Amino acid sequence: MLSSAPCYSSFKRIFDAYGMIWGADVTRLTYSYTDCLDHVRRSLDFLSLDDKEWILGKTLAEALNWPEARPETSVQCDGQPMI
Repeated sequence: MLSSAPCYSSFKRIFDAYGMIWGADVTRLTYSYTDCLDHVRRSLDFLSLDDKEWILGKTLAEALNWPEARPETSVQCDGQPMI
């Protein structure tokens, strides 16, 4: 499990001030891409489900003018959308 709890207060201040979009340099991480996504989905309790959806996909989709995913085609994980 990733351990980044000490930086949560800084992360929250940055998110509150600027918002956020998902990005990862998977080639330099010691954890898998799935572990990183799971960490965002399950460990950042100060983010709402809506915040997580925006961070993990909606922001980029809106910036690139991509259509929203249809609910019937969205992948689910533990009852939550996997953006």
